[in-house]
This record gives sequence, C-alpha cells and structure tokens, in this order.
Amino acid sequence: YGPDYTIPAKQKVTDDQLCHLPVFGSKKDGAAFLAVIEKGDSAAAIQADVSGRYHQYNTVSAWFEVLKSNVQSLPYGDYPDIHMFAKRPISEDMQIRYMFLYGENTDYSAMALAYQKYLADRSLIHKTESRETLAFSLNMLGTVDYKASMLLMPVTKHKKLTSYSEAQSLLQKLNGDGIENIHFVYSSWANGGLNNRVNDTVKLIGALGNKKDFRALSAYAKQANIGLYPDVDFLYVGDKTTGFNVNRSVSKTISDMTAYRYAYNLGNNEKNTDSGRYIVKPSSLLQYVKKFCDKYKAYENPSISVSTFGTDLNSDFGVKDGSNREESKNRIVEGLAHLKDGGYAISSRGANAYTLPYLSFITNMPEDSSGYYILDRSVPFFQIAVHGYIPYSGQEINLAGDQETALLKALEFGAAPAWLWTYAPNHEMKGTGYDYFSTCYENWYESALRTYRTLNNVLAGVQGTAILRHQEMAQNVYKTTYANGTSIIVNYNDTGVQADGREVGAQNYLVIKEEEN
Repeated sequence: YGPDYTIPAKQKVTDDQLCHLPVFGSKKDGAAFLAVIEKGDSAAAIQADVSGRYHQYNTVSAWFEVLKSNVQSLPYGDYPDIHMFAKRPISEDMQIRYMFLYGENTDYSAMALAYQKYLADRSLIHKTESRETLAFSLNMLGTVDYKASMLLMPVTKHKKLTSYSEAQSLLQKLNGDGIENIHFVYSSWANGGLNNRVNDTVKLIGALGNKKDFRALSAYAKQANIGLYPDVDFLYVGDKTTGFNVNRSVSKTISDMTAYRYAYNLGNNEKNTDSGRYIVKPSSLLQYVKKFCDKYKAYENPSISVSTFGTDLNSDFGVKDGSNREESKNRIVEGLAHLKDGGYAISSRGANAYTLPYLSFITNMPEDSSGYYILDRSVPFFQIAVHGYIPYSGQEINLAGDQETALLKALEFGAAPAWLWTYAPNHEMKGTGYDYFSTCYENWYESALRTYRTLNNVLAGVQGTAILRHQEMAQNVYKTTYANGTSIIVNYNDTGVQADGREVGAQNYLVIKEEEN
C-alpha cells in the first residue's frame, strides 16, 4: 500500500509504482498458486527474486514489518544516526490464503480472475451500473495557489484556472458534441484548493464564483446525467491553514515530531521542506468526514472524489490516540462507508484493495510496473481483476509522453480515456510552483473528441464484460480477450506484424469479433 509518510525519506531514490493489491503468485508448467494476504496486509510487503542469483529457484513471498522503525540524524555534533522504534508492535493477526490453479491456463490472467471471484464471493467488489457508452474521464483544476506579497508581507493567493461557470460551460460543450458519459473530477474547488485547509466544511473559493454558481454546475450535471465528483482530501492539511489544532489533530512521527508529507525536488530527489502538508490523525478522520457531509449535502450533489483516501495509508506514533497502519486502514474504511451509506457515488485516484467495496470509479489506474531490473514486462492484473465491476481510467493522455501509446494502452487495458484540463491558458501556471503543463482544454479539445470516439467504438460494447485473458502474442504485441468473444490485438512496434493469422499495422490495433473467429 505504498510508503508510510509519517516516516519521511530524506531522499526519494526511485518513483515506485504502488502495490495496491495484497496478492502474489507463481506458475510452473500447468500448475500455479495465488496467495491473498487476508490479515496484516497493512504491514505487509511482497518480496520476489529470480533464479540464477543465489539459487536455481524463482521465489516470491510476503514479508511483514511487525515493528516500525526509522533512522534519526542528530542536528548537532558528529554523532552516528540513531535507530528509533515505534512504541508498540502491530497486534493484528497475519493470515495468507493460498489458492491453487491447474490446467492449460494458469497464468496471471487466471490468477486475476481467481482474485476477482475471491472478491465477489465475499462482497468485496460490486458491479456498478453499466452505461451504453465508454466514460470520458476528465479532471479539471479550479485554482492553484502561488506566493505573492502584500504591503511587503508574503501571502498566498489563488489563481483561477476553471471557475464554476466555466466548468459548466465546458460540460455543456462536451454534451453538445455527443459526449454523454462524462466522469468529471473537479479538483481545487473549495477549502483552500490544492494546499487545502481541513475538510470539515465547504468553503467555496471566491475566485471561482459563489454558491449560486456552484449549485448551477451541480444542477446541470444532475440534469445531464454527468458524474460530478468534487475532489476532497481528508488525509492532509496545508501547513499555513488557520483554525486547525495541530497538537490535537496531526499525527506524530516515531521521534514524536509533527508529521508532514513532503514533495521531492525533481532535480536532486531531495525532500522539499517548504512543501510539507500536515498528516491528519487517523482517529480524527471520521469526524471530519461527517462534518464535511453535513455541509456538503446542501449542494445536492450525489458524488464525491476522495483524493488520497484511496491510496495513502499513514501511521500515528503519538502516545495518545496513536494508530498503526491497520487501525488507520479501518478509520479510512469507516469514512468511506459513511460516504456510501449517505448515498454518495465515490471516485478515487488509484485504489488500495480495502477501498474497492465503496468505489464507483477509479481514475489513474496503474499502467506500468516500477521497472525493476528483474521484471520482464508489465501486465494488467488489476484491470483484469476489476473489469466488468468498477469502471476505470488510466494516465491523463495530455500528460503522457506519447499520446499514440497512451491510446493503445487504453485499448489494451480496457480503460476509459482521461485528461487533466484547465479552462485558463497554459501560461497561467507560470510562477505557481506546480509542474502541471499543457493543460489548456482548447489545445486538446478536438483531438480528445477523436480519441474518445475511437476508443468508444471499440470498448463501449465490453464495459460490463469480464476480461478472460491477456497475453503476449509477440514482442510488444498483446491480445486482450473478453467474455463476449471480442478480442483486441495491440501492436506497439514501428512495423506491422502478423498475429492470429491477421495483419496488425505499426502502432495500431485490430478488433476481432466472435463471429470472425
């Protein structure tokens, strides 16, 4: 479930892909096993190695960190670092369930389907209502904050990027161009924006409009059957926020210091100490969710995006009301359950396994592995496990290094296309300190329509259908087969290839219907 941000690293050496699912497996010939970490997953990691380094076996297993630790440097003197340990170990049981697979197909596709069945049988995943068209996944930024001065004093101001009325105007424009199934995440729209205050109320940002404007946006989304998901971050609070009791509401590190989540400098991977955001105590999360809902219901919008709730899992090493990662996981689940019981459809940017029962949509589904040298290739295990149950989108196409490759990835993985846009031109980002770029919707609008229509023509008919198998046909050529008989072959090569007796063009794809087989 990724790092524990209450144990900050001085330097971020690699940009690892998070391990969202507590599963691992191995296959040899016609036999395989899939292991699911059922208890203690919040303290678990998965370790694997290939044969030939130390012995002749490929190995994979779970590893549990029973007692958290950290290395503390002293700020004075020439002293060695001190190893600090949490005051108590985890008290939860550790349990792994092994499932055995036999027969011709025992690869990662079969393992993913076995995990899907495991989740469905235990009501840990639920089918969402399938729409006739593919989702158009859109994230728009309302504001960014930037440093300015007033009477020679440093102040933080908000720069408008997409107002409430502009967001409504763009949704109307998309609707008018035939885009009906829109999943719209609205980021930085209230409570201080990206560097947010505590989300226990709804305080709209004046630069974006007033309550009437936001209610008009919500009313239009409801009338047009658009999923409007205002993004709310309950886990972190900006360090310049007011009306927030730091001593009572912020987690502690192992060394009993105030816990921050930091960003890291892209140039040297060093921790940027000016970027710290408070890590909210897990024991406070549910009360903040409840308070927010009490205010949010006045806007009559039935959806919400929960930002980092789906991916981040932090401890609190404070003596009073402290929480380990398992207890923190339970507090997040309580918050999600409260939202779902309140009738809200919930979207999340990424999703750890324990959040799946509560989600209606997943954005930014992982598309690649961390790229460790022992890895041969990335496979869509997560996508196979949830396809037909929870719709999802991948990386934003306008932020991808290669838009053609991003389109092929969506076809290979059965994902909705996604974009991160602003209504304002790109130069408005200058001087803000945020690394968003190329986000102005006008520069992407026409190509987005073409991309969406291409993907919708192929994927609309398989939205509620399981992926039966994903396989490598040749180098950089992959085939995805669905339960309704549709197959999609994707060729990432610069030259055409033969696959299943058919020609697939360079950087292109081929759709095969069941009657053609």
